[in-house]
Amino acid sequence: SRSLMVIEWCTEVWLLGSKKAGLAANVQKSVIDKIYKTYTTMRLLADTLGLPIPFQYYHLLCLMVSVCVLCWAIVMGTSHSVSGLPVFFVAELIFMGMIQLASQLADPFGEDAVDFPLRVWIVDCFGACERLLEYEHV
Repeated sequence: SRSLMVIEWCTEVWLLGSKKAGLAANVQKSVIDKIYKTYTTMRLLADTLGLPIPFQYYHLLCLMVSVCVLCWAIVMGTSHSVSGLPVFFVAELIFMGMIQLASQLADPFGEDAVDFPLRVWIVDCFGACERLLEYEHV
């Protein structure tokens, strides 16, 4: 990507300039760490903006689940039942699992191991289309 190339260029220019200026190794490393932190922040922002689910809906869902878990915590924490804590724990695990599942399902064609093999499907589709186009009907 372009941002990675710019960060790479920035790092190389910094290293060449700092070596020519005779800066200490710890100063060089500290600036390189700041450049890397900038890159990770840029990637996080790009990934967040690239969500197919609108940004507001995702955070609204997170807020709804948090409020629901908070209400359950208050109700079950103030009840005199012994089973309140285990029931709350299981319900909270289910809610947090649903949020995690929603974030995983938001991008089913990504690069994770559990995502669909989109590249293989496209290559197979192109191969089938090419065979159909090259087929000579006699």
